[in-house]
Amino acid sequence: MSKKKAIKDNVTSELTYDYSIIKQMVEHTFKRKDKELNSTLISKILNDFSNEENSFSFASKLKNENIASSFIVYDSDTAYYLLGGYHSLKKHNGAGVFSLFNAIKEAKRRNLKTFDFEGSMLPEVEKYFRAFGGELTPYYTLNKASFLLETLLKKGHRSQFLNFIFMPLILRIDVDKPYGRKTVFEKIKSKLKEDYWFPKSDYLNYLKSNELLLNFCNKNKVKGIFYYRNCTTPNQLNRKLLKQGNHKLGFHAENTRSFETFKAEIDIFINANPDFNLHSFTKHGSGNVTIGKNHYAPYEPKKYLYWSQKIDIPYLFGNEICDSKQNFKEEYFIPKMFWIHRDYRSPKLNKIEELIEIAKNKTVPVIIHPSNFAANKHVFDDFTKLVTLASQNKIEWIIP
Repeated sequence: MSKKKAIKDNVTSELTYDYSIIKQMVEHTFKRKDKELNSTLISKILNDFSNEENSFSFASKLKNENIASSFIVYDSDTAYYLLGGYHSLKKHNGAGVFSLFNAIKEAKRRNLKTFDFEGSMLPEVEKYFRAFGGELTPYYTLNKASFLLETLLKKGHRSQFLNFIFMPLILRIDVDKPYGRKTVFEKIKSKLKEDYWFPKSDYLNYLKSNELLLNFCNKNKVKGIFYYRNCTTPNQLNRKLLKQGNHKLGFHAENTRSFETFKAEIDIFINANPDFNLHSFTKHGSGNVTIGKNHYAPYEPKKYLYWSQKIDIPYLFGNEICDSKQNFKEEYFIPKMFWIHRDYRSPKLNKIEELIEIAKNKTVPVIIHPSNFAANKHVFDDFTKLVTLASQNKIEWIIP
């Protein structure tokens, strides 16, 4: 948590009933996450429902400008954290924490027995809430089907609705080779681009292997998170295909020797891709071998999780190999992946058919490298099989 940093940087947090501040911060947050906001509903909550007898809010300011806020509603004994957000261009790592911390103190001052964070299905938000030290409480829901849905199910159209029953697959794509690795010439071009200098030329097939994978995913309606290195920054065609397929852009970190080297790398990447919101980051390499001039080999996930909090960019996936269905847990950080490349699979869990069976009950993350998709027939065949079986079993591909 970074409340101390907020205080050190002269961030203030004040009780306010000016709920236009809340709406402004929420709008910034939804825009940053590329989500559609129901402005009518937000206005009804803030303007029609809320008053000083059932709600309050805290706004954090830096240099007299609003940069974050938390909105609370309450009843006789419980405060509910309903809305919050921060300014996209003026964010501060401690401002949101500071406003929520003061909201908790205010709830206590009003003799409310419970502060309910309302939970979240988003891993990075759940992790943020958990850091306040609350008690994890599961919630269950029962949903009655509409008359039309009940009728269709009774009439034998169950297959249309199975996609609501099975758990999803998550696709992670590490774009690590700028010119591929199928031929000797491709390997030489990639190595020069990675470690020294080589032009980013579409004529010389820059990111051609990733273009092939993007086209395959888009054709089959498979969404994924594409993690690029600075030496594989997406070109114009990759950008177009990413947007067409509703994929997300991530960063594949290489020089993780220190927070400073990591931050310098990721800042270069963010500045080179202003038309995308960075979704999350991953680590390049297995941790055993140095695989480039700029590569820092050790794999240190605890360190990356800490850094993710400092820069407010999620670190969701580790580089370990899954060997059991027990590896796939609903957590904000998933350390083990199912690798499409067979050389990185455990003998205990190595068949695509096994993975599909697991995906019927658990959310399963899989990892693929575009250079392997283009160069190795078994990688292409296994990924094609996975996509085909997922479609046949009505298993969705999602982006967390």
